[in-house]
Amino acid sequence: SKVKINLDSLAGEYAKEKRRTTRSATQKRYKNYIDPFTSFFADYFPVLAADISLIEMKHVNEFLDQVTDTSNKDTPSWSTRTTNDCIKVLRSLFRFAQESGYVSHNPLAKVKPFREASSGKVDYFDESQLEQIWAALDPHWVDSLKFLVHTGLRKGELINLRWTSVNLTSGEESITVESCDEWETKTGKSRIVPLNDVALEMVKRQKGKNKEFVFTSKEGHQIHPDKIYHALTHALAEIGIEGDV
Repeated sequence: SKVKINLDSLAGEYAKEKRRTTRSATQKRYKNYIDPFTSFFADYFPVLAADISLIEMKHVNEFLDQVTDTSNKDTPSWSTRTTNDCIKVLRSLFRFAQESGYVSHNPLAKVKPFREASSGKVDYFDESQLEQIWAALDPHWVDSLKFLVHTGLRKGELINLRWTSVNLTSGEESITVESCDEWETKTGKSRIVPLNDVALEMVKRQKGKNKEFVFTSKEGHQIHPDKIYHALTHALAEIGIEGDV
């Protein structure tokens, strides 16, 4: 028979388990999703909060509806991407509950992610749109954004790319995406990304601009995340293409 457990206790056990296996930044992210979830159930479904085996998909959907409701000023209004991230975390929370013998089914097993407008990467656009974007873009940012397309890097990875992570040895041209003291990769793991001829040329063009960072701001410093975003949105507005960054 299942052991009865309340939502707060489950969240506590899950957090304890995650402390062994994940980095503190990840733990904080999980907490940012699980805390609103537990307080929602405490407020609206106290009986279910006291016995998690009673929680069903419909109750989870009510929570998701609330956090994505932009008309209510008293509750958080999460972006689609944030909400989808939350769904993954809650699914993992209840998977832990299953493994611990607290529930027989995962109420998030069939919860579908919300449709996202775009992946937040420039490769969302087709070839002809990309050509228009490059033409409309402030020339300073063309190489940075083309580099994202040619390597599949995330924006944060590009901004934090250092010369120490670049290998220009003939036949081994590549970059290593890795965490450093001030910044962590999304997964915490490092990976090697080979450079094609176009990407390699872009890297070589950056030489001498900054001793530490490969791609830089107009002033030659580390790029501020908003700057790339604004450059691209400005170009998109100019040519009338819809899209997210």
